[in-house]
Amino acid sequence: MNLNVTLPTPHGDLVLKNPIMPAAGTFGYAIEYEKAMNLNCLGAIVPNSMAITEGQPNTARRFYQSDYGFISSFGANNISYKTFIHEILPRLPYETTPVFIDIKAYDLNELTEFVSILSEVKELAGMEINLNCPYGNFAVPSYWKDMEQLKEMIQKVKAVAGDKILWFKAPTAEYPVQQIVSAVQDHGGDAFVSFNAIGGYAVDIETRKFRSGSGGGGGYSGPGIKPYAMMCAHNSSKAAKIPVIGGGGITCARDVLEYIMAGAHAVQIGSANLMRPDFMERLIEELYELMDKMKIDSLDEIRGCAEYM
Repeated sequence: MNLNVTLPTPHGDLVLKNPIMPAAGTFGYAIEYEKAMNLNCLGAIVPNSMAITEGQPNTARRFYQSDYGFISSFGANNISYKTFIHEILPRLPYETTPVFIDIKAYDLNELTEFVSILSEVKELAGMEINLNCPYGNFAVPSYWKDMEQLKEMIQKVKAVAGDKILWFKAPTAEYPVQQIVSAVQDHGGDAFVSFNAIGGYAVDIETRKFRSGSGGGGGYSGPGIKPYAMMCAHNSSKAAKIPVIGGGGITCARDVLEYIMAGAHAVQIGSANLMRPDFMERLIEELYELMDKMKIDSLDEIRGCAEYM
């Protein structure tokens, strides 16, 4: 049985040993999990988002568990990228498990500068550009809301990325799939990550206060959003010529196969990592067992096979 996933890039194929990787913001800086699981079992490693400057966490309540998922509002909670590169990255199994850094930036100049810096880090396979950027700069609309601005951003990032692989991650919002995917693949993106989170709120009726975030809410993720997130993955895969990385609400191996059959090449695991630190290692074992039971020899034979009734 073969769980390998091949992601073609202009610099050659990137072969993942399996389709499982963490979603940024749900797996710390990865090194915290090395006592709970074998990091080298993963298809790829995506640690917490980073910016060129060290971030300050949200001082309000940053995390709330609802009935069917989680609302998170962490703010710019990143450590210094220099600390990660010099102290943490060398301890990760980057030679056998590719490491991608999810990037946030205040403006386009900061974004291109950061990508240029990271392009020189030999231990990194690539970067995941968060389309919520510009991050924390409310004077400028998010890049994905203006197609010309989005195209300019992708082109400028591509120009300074060297031989690094570039993934572009969907915004925390309902977005125009066809337009976003077309812009990403036509202007230099190597893969599209089809789901991030959706906005969510919860109220404590006893205290009459919102339960998360200084603005009242945050990004909602978890099992409750799986049908919507899978629609994003499927619609993205229909529009894309580049690989699509799905995710959202995955709690078991059957969920993974659903995403693959809907068209995704690989998946990111988010909220489940917050429930148990060894979840992804157990998920990979479960995926082997399920594929064996279903007599599926490789993910390639089922990718995009789901038919309309």
